[in-house]
Amino acid sequence: MMDVGYGADDPALMLTHWKFYLRAVLNAIIDVRIHAGESFGGPMTEDQAVRLMVDSGFQEEAEARNKYNRARLSSTQLSTYFVGSAALWELERDVRRRLAAVSGAPAGAGAVVERTIPGGFGATPGFNQRRHLEATLGHGTLAPMLLRDLVLGDLPGA
Repeated sequence: MMDVGYGADDPALMLTHWKFYLRAVLNAIIDVRIHAGESFGGPMTEDQAVRLMVDSGFQEEAEARNKYNRARLSSTQLSTYFVGSAALWELERDVRRRLAAVSGAPAGAGAVVERTIPGGFGATPGFNQRRHLEATLGHGTLAPMLLRDLVLGDLPGA
């Protein structure tokens, strides 16, 4: 919503947005470190996870301890928030590139700037946010890999 202007001028709303994105990233790190931490010198302990969430993720300690226990009991669940959002951002980027390429705009697919953080694409020739969201949501709750094939397959130039 903020990428299309809703509340983008409200610093408190933007801070909240990025705080929740940061939490999704930290959730994925914690999930991996708890269950596959051997590559990092051993599994992440509860104290390490709580410190990371509190000091770097601005979470309350009780919330962090509950999240650690949830991560311990349900491997990969916490990672799905980050992995799913990353897949949807990549899909939007690729839809934008495809539509810009067939739009006839001079920059073509190059009109879509590669970013290191999600969102903030700006205007893209041939791209309409509402149509994209309707195409994405219209397929129901599919795995991003399946959704990607359907959405990109429906576009011109497929």
